[in-house]
Amino acid sequence: MNLVALISAGVIAGFFTPLFSHIPPLKAVNCIPCGWIWISGALAVALYRWLLASEEPLTGSDGAIVGMFTGIVAALTSLVLAIIFGNRGSTATVLAIIAPAFKRVGNVLEFIRFKPDSFMFLFLFNLTFFPIISGISALIGVALFGKSGSQESLD
Repeated sequence: MNLVALISAGVIAGFFTPLFSHIPPLKAVNCIPCGWIWISGALAVALYRWLLASEEPLTGSDGAIVGMFTGIVAALTSLVLAIIFGNRGSTATVLAIIAPAFKRVGNVLEFIRFKPDSFMFLFLFNLTFFPIISGISALIGVALFGKSGSQESLD
């Protein structure tokens, strides 16, 4: 793995996809929960492949690493944008659905000391699920973009 290409692709895709979740016309992609994060993994693999400029095909583990790194960057970017814009970003609907369940579990087990609608909860939620979602979509991106550019015949 090329570390420079990994960091570049992950930071570019991880920064812009949560940003697109806050731009009103582009927010429509989030009709699928975390829609831009689903796109970010495949986009990061395409960027990684383009920056790498190598003829060797990408493996699934390379794609998963690129996707998970992109998800971590996206979680950090989403937190910063949520603080700046004062909203909960693209995961507000998902948080509204699961917050009561977390509150009930937290009351029983007494391990949640912060509110489910706080920025800390949002960050931990995103830091948990964004790398998973982005890693899965990166595996799809490897299937789409991970092949070498040459058309060698298999014997």
